[in-house]
Amino acid sequence: AFIPRMQSDINIYVYTYGMVVGQALMPLWLFQGLEKMKYVTYFNVIAKVIATGLIFILVQEKSDYIVVPILISLGFIIAGILSLIFARKEFNMRFLIPTKAAIIENIEDGWHVFLNNFFVNLYSTTNIIVLGFLTNNTIVGFYSLAEKIIGAISGLFVPVTQSFYPYMSSLH
Repeated sequence: AFIPRMQSDINIYVYTYGMVVGQALMPLWLFQGLEKMKYVTYFNVIAKVIATGLIFILVQEKSDYIVVPILISLGFIIAGILSLIFARKEFNMRFLIPTKAAIIENIEDGWHVFLNNFFVNLYSTTNIIVLGFLTNNTIVGFYSLAEKIIGAISGLFVPVTQSFYPYMSSLH
């Protein structure tokens, strides 16, 4: 909202933020901990099918582009809600609001994991933002493409690292 180059597209950024909400609703931690990662795949496919179907149905003209991030966000939110309902029924889960003491304990126990993830994300996302401030959209586009190719190659190792997550968690 405070960056002049981005103000014209502020609605797209706001509407796309629903994807973050949907991902936050997804109990990825549960599926990883139970080693039931197939459910993550199922719900991600549901999100993409819902969004894609709605896009084909509702987007008819160029001026409908603003609806696309809303539909994509809606797909992720629906998938997140469905995954919570599924977890409650399939695994007999109860969702509780944690106490202040439990929150503090988890922050103290997991601060090193948080800092690691924070700095990795900061390192991997600030490049494009800084490049956008210093150059033009064409250069940012080329850089982003190269970064996506590298990400796709390194993404091949994600299933391996995620498969070790439950084991590593049980060591604590």
